[in-house]
Amino acid sequence: MSSVLQPFLLSLIAGLATGGLLVLLLKSVSDRIVSFSMGFASGVMLIVAFNNLFLEAEKFITHIELTVLFSRGSFSLSPSALTKWLHALPKLGGKLWNI
Repeated sequence: MSSVLQPFLLSLIAGLATGGLLVLLLKSVSDRIVSFSMGFASGVMLIVAFNNLFLEAEKFITHIELTVLFSRGSFSLSPSALTKWLHALPKLGGKLWNI
């Protein structure tokens, strides 16, 4: 297969699998379906990116260290999400923090 055709076909298949097929099959698409499709596609892209990073980094450090560092990094990149999570803990029954 040519060097241009293979990436094009793989991109086409990935796009159709993550919501593009819904748009082609349905005559009118609601905002809710579009939002779901975009959220699903972005989730798939994030998982693929993190999986590639995780496997590459696992060559240098142990699995436990890698898991701890990835978790720590995800919380440090999203301080507002961490704050919301800490505020939700008492409501969920967690008594660890008095917030």
